[in-house]
Amino acid sequence: MHRNSPISSVSWYPGRKKTSLKPRSYASLPAIFIDQPELRQSVQKALNRGEAYHRLRRAVAFVNGGKFSVRTEGEQQIGNECSRLITNAVISDNTALLSRVYEQKQAVNDQTAMDAIQGMSPVAWQHVNLIGKFEFSTEQTPFGISAPVTIDPK
Repeated sequence: MHRNSPISSVSWYPGRKKTSLKPRSYASLPAIFIDQPELRQSVQKALNRGEAYHRLRRAVAFVNGGKFSVRTEGEQQIGNECSRLITNAVISDNTALLSRVYEQKQAVNDQTAMDAIQGMSPVAWQHVNLIGKFEFSTEQTPFGISAPVTIDPK
């Protein structure tokens, strides 16, 4: 490969070894992507999951109108990590709830509901009170995670 070829001219520099100048053709990638609908759908789902995570993360970070009083860069980093922790806690809780509902539907052999649950994303926060007041204490109060997912036998 010559250093003036179109592929290497952008990345060529004096002293570069000839063995590292490998021609690469990416022209066939779009055709592969377009011809495989399953691949396109998988890529789109992955992009949607990432976007949903970032929307939730932004919603957590901008609670209280985005007014976040920090004085130092260290405090800003701590706040950033706190919003990441809260985001991941919401996702973890949603995953546990979806798993419980799935197990309940599996016990009654409700395949339609099981298929619907498999398509659900744990990145949802409409049911989470992001701007409410929370009170934490050292006394233990009973809380059952299965309460929100109890099936009404109607």
